[in-house]
Amino acid sequence: MQGDMRNLSYVKKFDAIISMFTSFGYFDDDADSVLVLREIARALKSKGVFLIDLNNPAQVLASMVQAGRPDKRTGLLVRMTRDKLSTGLIVVTRHTLNLETMRWVMHRTWKERGESKSYRTNVRLYSLPELRHLMEENGLHVERVCGDFQGARYRPDARRMIVLARA
Repeated sequence: MQGDMRNLSYVKKFDAIISMFTSFGYFDDDADSVLVLREIARALKSKGVFLIDLNNPAQVLASMVQAGRPDKRTGLLVRMTRDKLSTGLIVVTRHTLNLETMRWVMHRTWKERGESKSYRTNVRLYSLPELRHLMEENGLHVERVCGDFQGARYRPDARRMIVLARA
């Protein structure tokens, strides 16, 4: 089924719902993200499990502070990266982080067969206390937080923030 995650038609239907690879936080309005959590809680059966996998905002912030620089005009933290993929393709990424809104924008550019291409993402980073609060306010109760898929403790330098919650 394809649809809008802000408007799920299910009530107490699922034993588990999984959100992988930072697929949460892309709506421009935080109220839409809250609505998603509310819809997930409604779609889960009693004691149903919600697993969400996100970038660790503490790690993103640390890397931006360490390797980035403040833009004097906008005040945003900016960092440039250049990666060579296994295919030989070179991708340049301009990362910007707005500390007031915690929006992390990645603008990737590359040349493919002589043609310039680009791709942009804009995601809201939620701290663990903030996400926990939003979940609790919307019918989800956090049980465990990990820093990777092997179950390592969640720490500031972990690459991921994986949260297990129940309805």
